[in-house]
Amino acid sequence: MNCQQETLTFAQWLSDPDTILAIVVIIVSISSFGFTVWYSKKVLRVNIRPFLMIVPSINDNEMCGKLEIHNKGLGTAIIEKFSIKYGNSDFQDIYKLIEKIQDNAENDGFKSFEVKYRVLKIPKVFAISKDEKVIFLNASLGNEKDNKAVAYVIEEFFKLTVNIEYHDMDGKKFKDSFVIK
Repeated sequence: MNCQQETLTFAQWLSDPDTILAIVVIIVSISSFGFTVWYSKKVLRVNIRPFLMIVPSINDNEMCGKLEIHNKGLGTAIIEKFSIKYGNSDFQDIYKLIEKIQDNAENDGFKSFEVKYRVLKIPKVFAISKDEKVIFLNASLGNEKDNKAVAYVIEEFFKLTVNIEYHDMDGKKFKDSFVIK
């Protein structure tokens, strides 16, 4: 019996079926691991994406309305830019928006009327967590006796478009526009 093994050249070793099978298994394993890591990061990113909604509500009995931002996604939204479009103008200052609506009402023949409102002073950058709601405009016409004026203001309320630019915690940017309906 001869116990010595035959020495193979690299070409002979590489052409051996067992070697080819071992190399294929290693390549498939590495590829599978890489794909799993890549896909899990992608799924995680989608699963933690913020999803913002603008929710208007009007209470006809109390003659008041409010606009809220809701984050229905799973991640935090970092708001970078927030504006409200009314007519041909963009307003980042909600006080100026209210003044514009009142001016338009007076220009359309309505007597001066008082709108009581509370406005969230919107900082340059702010965050909204998962399931958080932020009221950014709460307006009331509670003492107004002219139903046509109230109807006018409510009609104008539904002409607003809210524009929001934000990003998630990974820095992925989003831009949404919401027409109030």
